[in-house]
Amino acid sequence: MQSEGVPAREQYEQEVMEFLAELIRFDTTNPPGNETAAAEFLRQKFEAEGIDAEVVESEPGRGSVIARLPGDGSRKSLLLLSHLDVVPVQEEPRWSVEPFAGVVQDGFVWGRGAVDCKSLAAMNAMVMLLLKRSGVRLGGDLLYAAVADEEMGGAHGAGFLARERPQAVRADYTINEGGGFFFSLGPGRKIFAIETGEKGILWLRLKFKGRPGHGSMPKAADNALVKLSDAVGKLSRHPTPKAVTPTVREFITGMLVAQWGTRGRTMARLLLDSPLSGVLLRRAMRDPERVGQVDAMLRMTISPNVAAAGGKTNIVPGSATLTCDCRLLPGQSKEAVYAELRRAGLNLADIEIEELESAEPSWSATDNEFYQTLEDVLEEVAPGVPVLPFLIPGTSDSRFVRGLGSIAYGFQPASPEEDGSDLARRVHGVDERIRVDSLSFGTDVILRVARRVVGASGA
Repeated sequence: MQSEGVPAREQYEQEVMEFLAELIRFDTTNPPGNETAAAEFLRQKFEAEGIDAEVVESEPGRGSVIARLPGDGSRKSLLLLSHLDVVPVQEEPRWSVEPFAGVVQDGFVWGRGAVDCKSLAAMNAMVMLLLKRSGVRLGGDLLYAAVADEEMGGAHGAGFLARERPQAVRADYTINEGGGFFFSLGPGRKIFAIETGEKGILWLRLKFKGRPGHGSMPKAADNALVKLSDAVGKLSRHPTPKAVTPTVREFITGMLVAQWGTRGRTMARLLLDSPLSGVLLRRAMRDPERVGQVDAMLRMTISPNVAAAGGKTNIVPGSATLTCDCRLLPGQSKEAVYAELRRAGLNLADIEIEELESAEPSWSATDNEFYQTLEDVLEEVAPGVPVLPFLIPGTSDSRFVRGLGSIAYGFQPASPEEDGSDLARRVHGVDERIRVDSLSFGTDVILRVARRVVGASGA
């Protein structure tokens, strides 16, 4: 169904496809980032069509682009948020294409950032251009930000803007990455997931102290690596307690109802509330990856990921460091992480602990007109598909704008023909790619939402 005043997708599908391909060709691997060139490319695109835009650098080379279509103040404001940096390419020989060539083939745009998240940057930019070209008068401001540094915590991007230029990213509502995919639950059954919350992070470096010595006399020394290994074993075996948030309960219940009808509610209660929920989860979802994804929504996680010790084979190491990635559910604090480390059997008095990175969990409620607008638009373009809120185990830049008072959702719509599970696996993976029709579909959906929120004439 085509809404009045909304151009048909085929009118801009080629343009948004080329937009993404060009963005991929900027190598914005973070670290070091070097996002300024990509930001400048977008600024020039906007200014060529009369949209005020600016590149803001937190330091040389770490640029974010901001732009605005002003309204008359009679409606709510909307921020279209995305990021320009990408994670490093791993296992490049396994890629089918050169990761930064921006190749278009077989109906896909290929390359690092194709999904995460230059596709959203391209779609959001296309929405800005389409609204500007239409000549409609807006009731609310439409803001755009494609920022640096999301993949390394956001301090040089959204965090910098929220602190130093809050007016550039403060809006009533925000669309960002983190959700917006269709997930297949079997033949003819799909759900659409909107990210309404994300876990917090606490990255810790644990330093274990021992006493160095000669490798030929290990009993005469005190091996710090052994202490580290013992801690890793304890953490990997430790079951952090389950905590079911309302968002996760709604998501799991809705997903099972979509699969099994009314029986799904009973199944959800068993899965979420039974002491045997872990066993039931593994039986209900035989794919270990999916089991892990759901499990991460149900509890705090503590993952020991980086270890370092020693430097020479014949020297017993006197110190060793372990870096842990801890993720907190909404309502949990970092003190709860230290309590779990103790419950796992670690003697924290003997360990030197450094906090490397931290961020509070963040979420947005769904009982508001913005969420209803997203549901209404999705019913237009994909009638009958249940729309469910969900919690992402990771984190995003949404936390920065939520801190400024914005209602923010992960909403990066992809075509119903592109299964969200496949898209999620391509994020940070080999042969990252996105369907061309997902770009035009996503642009169409975001454009419809923007017209309703900021009050374009004829919307």
